[in-house]
Amino acid sequence: MVAADNSGDYNKVQDAINAVPDNNAVRKVIFIKKGKYVEKVVVPYKKTNIVLVGENVDSCIISYNDASLGGGTFSQNTFTSYTFRVDADDFAAMNVTIENTNNGGSQAVSLHANGDRQVFVHLSNPRIYRHFLQ
Repeated sequence: MVAADNSGDYNKVQDAINAVPDNNAVRKVIFIKKGKYVEKVVVPYKKTNIVLVGENVDSCIISYNDASLGGGTFSQNTFTSYTFRVDADDFAAMNVTIENTNNGGSQAVSLHANGDRQVFVHLSNPRIYRHFLQ
């Protein structure tokens, strides 16, 4: 379980993902308690069969500030401006808000999905390309 208030096994989503064995053959459910998690998250291609379940879509928020023209730490282009990137197959997420809080004048991606058999249910993702939504 991930909990921003340190009441769970992890206080960062990335730490919980990293703890899943590579090439995992059995579904691993990671429950995320209500809270705001400010981090850039990557699910590497070897972290298969992960299911993220948020406690509540409105109050379980994964957030980061990045943009395609250097608004954050790692950005070089639109595809690296993500908040949450999934490269693994057989991934699912539900009841989570994934946001990119960048307010700059360039594109900013909340979710970058790059794998097979990925399912996203009841996700709030209001700013895939924030610049175009302003």
